[in-house]
Amino acid sequence: MTKDARTVAGEPEPSEFSLVSGGLFNALLTRLHLLRPPVELLRERSLAISAITWLPLFLLSLLEGDAWGSRVQLPFLLDVSTHARFLIAVPLLFLADRFAYERIPPTVYQFERRGIVAAQDVPKLRAILDLGPRLTRSIIPELVCLLLVYTIGHFVWTQAFTSDTTTWYSSAAKGMSPTKAGLWYQWVSLPLFRFLFFRWFFRLGLWGYILFKIARLPLKLLPTHPDKVGGLGFLNLVSNIFVPIIVAWGVLLSGQIAMKKIAQGSELLSFKFEGIGVLVIAILFVLGPLLFFTPALLAARRAGIREYGVLGARYTREFDDKWIQGKPKDEPLLGSADIQSLADLANSYEVVRKMGFVVISRSAIVQLVLGLATPVLPLVLTEMPVNELLKHLVKLAL
Repeated sequence: MTKDARTVAGEPEPSEFSLVSGGLFNALLTRLHLLRPPVELLRERSLAISAITWLPLFLLSLLEGDAWGSRVQLPFLLDVSTHARFLIAVPLLFLADRFAYERIPPTVYQFERRGIVAAQDVPKLRAILDLGPRLTRSIIPELVCLLLVYTIGHFVWTQAFTSDTTTWYSSAAKGMSPTKAGLWYQWVSLPLFRFLFFRWFFRLGLWGYILFKIARLPLKLLPTHPDKVGGLGFLNLVSNIFVPIIVAWGVLLSGQIAMKKIAQGSELLSFKFEGIGVLVIAILFVLGPLLFFTPALLAARRAGIREYGVLGARYTREFDDKWIQGKPKDEPLLGSADIQSLADLANSYEVVRKMGFVVISRSAIVQLVLGLATPVLPLVLTEMPVNELLKHLVKLAL
């Protein structure tokens, strides 16, 4: 939709709210002509970062004789987790920028357009939304990410050398010290990838904080709204917004599983705890913030039951006085609108009574699980025939 069309339709500009614009890293990418603000040049950016992180590792391991063969237990070309991380997950992290830029603004503007936030509280809502652009343009979050990369991230890397397994990035001949490819992996490739990863964790945390602040506003929720969550059903679209991040997590999980299957011959079921851990993290960061609206939903449901109960009592009393006690002779019972109104009131009360107190829908959970599971599916097929897998899926669906 063009800018003029959005103006006519009364829709706010997507650029007014963003979790992915600004920052030192984006400024660097812009100077290198790898980013045209806000999120353009996705292909160029993905290829360049993948080349910086993956290509030197391949060339250096090739020169050192560790790209393939039996000189080490894990040659470079068999390290599936490295290829998944730098060739698939990195482009997905950049694709997530585009998804977030295009899809988050129309979502948050629904609070104002649907009247969920009253007119007198709109300035407070806009002040909360200003946190997004203000913090993502600040240099502090990215500096913190860099600090984490070269402290905690480096510590995790050093623990890898406690293993007796020789790899393309560590040489047993030198006391499990890094190879030349390992040095690039340690100081360039992994830090850059972890920076992109930590930066997205910061954005997801900021998104959760924004929803927390919005949930504390005096929201005007409608107990009779057909989405059965007071009009907040649009928030279930978060699974669509963050699908590249979800798939990237699944890619990292499948890469780790594939590497250990190749190097150690591990069975797929031995990774169930890792899979559960990734699922918990995904639910916590993607769907967890929606629980901030549960208190408001519970309050709206209680108020709705009270108010519609009073309305129902008043209407049914007048209905009883008119049709049961009074029995008017000048008005036919057949075709009377009073009967239909009574039925409509009963339906409205039933909608209020069944109003949910959790915004998270089953479809949102299914989308999240599918996003995580899709990259793991090829590994599942190596241990389970397709027909048997389909039988299990049919049983789950039923």
